[in-house]
Amino acid sequence: MDGDYAFGGKAMGKKQRTVLLAAVFATVFGVFLLILILQMISFLED
Repeated sequence: MDGDYAFGGKAMGKKQRTVLLAAVFATVFGVFLLILILQMISFLED
């Protein structure tokens, strides 16, 4: 938490970028997980 003060005004921008990066990563991971589950279901049905 103390590290945020070192950046001054830039701290908020850095935090927003981190949140955005986390959201993008979560979306990509979610899509990957969905594809993996669909692949497993289609594999089991064969």
